[in-house]
Amino acid sequence: VDGSPSGAFSTIGSGGEGQGGDVRLQAANVEVRDGANLSASTFSQGDAGNVVLIIGETARFVGTDSAGFSSGAFSSVQPSGEGRGGNVEIRATRLEVRQDAILFAASLGTGDAGDIILFVSDQLLINDGIIDTNAATNSGGQVTIQAGNIVLRNNGDIQTFVASGEGGGGTITIAADFVIALEDSDILAFSPDGLGGNIDLSQTTLFSQTLNLASGNLSRAELEALDGNNRVDINATGGIASGQISINDASFVENSLNELSGEIVDTATLTAGSCIAHSDNAEGSFVVTGADGLPQPPGGNTISTYPTGTVQSSTGTAATTTVQEPQGVYRLADGRLVLSHECE
Repeated sequence: VDGSPSGAFSTIGSGGEGQGGDVRLQAANVEVRDGANLSASTFSQGDAGNVVLIIGETARFVGTDSAGFSSGAFSSVQPSGEGRGGNVEIRATRLEVRQDAILFAASLGTGDAGDIILFVSDQLLINDGIIDTNAATNSGGQVTIQAGNIVLRNNGDIQTFVASGEGGGGTITIAADFVIALEDSDILAFSPDGLGGNIDLSQTTLFSQTLNLASGNLSRAELEALDGNNRVDINATGGIASGQISINDASFVENSLNELSGEIVDTATLTAGSCIAHSDNAEGSFVVTGADGLPQPPGGNTISTYPTGTVQSSTGTAATTTVQEPQGVYRLADGRLVLSHECE
């Protein structure tokens, strides 16, 4: 009514104290869009609650509201709050985060950020969206993803970030059949002043476009420039020490691709010497039903547009590269019709 986005909320308000409640949703499908959000937060003293979704089929987060606020699932300690951020946990067959939507576990006040935990049996799609844990001064939360496959497109990012202080960036662990990262999508776990988080891709195979894999120390400006550089960056920079990046070897796929020949294949020569031969154990029959038209005498059969003949056994004639004109249409044992000629 007042123009605020719709959603479900659990909040420890200003001046309050205690444990924040959870936001839990169980459904066959859910779509959170146009700035709507599922949020558990604290503005005072106490840990934020968790956001837990158990979705039988598809969970979809899409877009922003008219003011640019993202749709998403959030658990956060606000700047005035003291406590640990809660977790965002989603279990679904398919999960989509699109068009600036976000899954966000953060501590913008005093306390560590919560974790993001995703179990997706089919596909996780991040298309111009973000999965993010963020801590202002403390340790970043962990991101743990188990999925059938993961597709990152159009600046679709997975990251853990610590803005300042010696807190460590959270670890990112991904287990999936494969991960496809395209179009400036990044996987980042960094802490400009602390320890970079680890990025574990050893339980999946990564296919990417213009991949830049690095764990060396970068300045804050260089870290911020990773977004929008038209590369796929995987980076675990830390001011004290960088995190470890573990990535599976995909060369077994690259080395299995053979270069195609530039020669044009003449399909006629491939079948030039083939013919129709009778087999004693063949089953089925060939019935000519005819085409449009009337029979010549009244009560007679309709006129066949296909010439037919007796299928004969092979006499062992050697194959030839000479193209032979077909003599008729023949039905094979599996029901297929082929144009061919009789074996001599």
